[in-house]
Amino acid sequence: QFVGEAVDELNHLEDNVHAADLTRAAKLICQASRVHVLAQRRAFPVACYLAYALGQLELKTCLLDGVGGMLADTLRHVDGHDVLLVASFQNYSPDVIDAAKRAQASGVPVVAITDTSLSPLKSSAKVCFELGLGPNPSFRSLVAPLCLAQALVVSTGQRLTAPRAGRARSSVASGPARARPS
Repeated sequence: QFVGEAVDELNHLEDNVHAADLTRAAKLICQASRVHVLAQRRAFPVACYLAYALGQLELKTCLLDGVGGMLADTLRHVDGHDVLLVASFQNYSPDVIDAAKRAQASGVPVVAITDTSLSPLKSSAKVCFELGLGPNPSFRSLVAPLCLAQALVVSTGQRLTAPRAGRARSSVASGPARARPS
């Protein structure tokens, strides 16, 4: 039953996540000086994965964990050249909602992963991924949010490597580099 519900979540994800949103989110991430990632409670593994995987793409990435009650202090370092990537699901984390609102008010683009269009994160987000509610509200898996996180990382990686691949193709097409006359 659990596996069947997870498969249903993935089918729902396929219906609700649009390529244009992945492209917009990847563009924001690629253009940012630093990617700050925040989630708490059930969504925290999604943030950990995103911070790890985006770091593997050699992006400056910071996992905001709020250890020691330092979340507000850490958020002061987020500026308009950065992006805040947040995840929260019912029962939403007040700290994550507040951080997204503050970031948006300060001109920081917010990318949100959440459950429904009624999520309090939606109003703060430039790009909002709404995964929908699973059939069993007492236990919601992380299959869909983690799959979305992987798709976002892959989209970002493709966007980062596309300019390099284009330059490599044009170098090959034009032949070996030659010294230009002065």
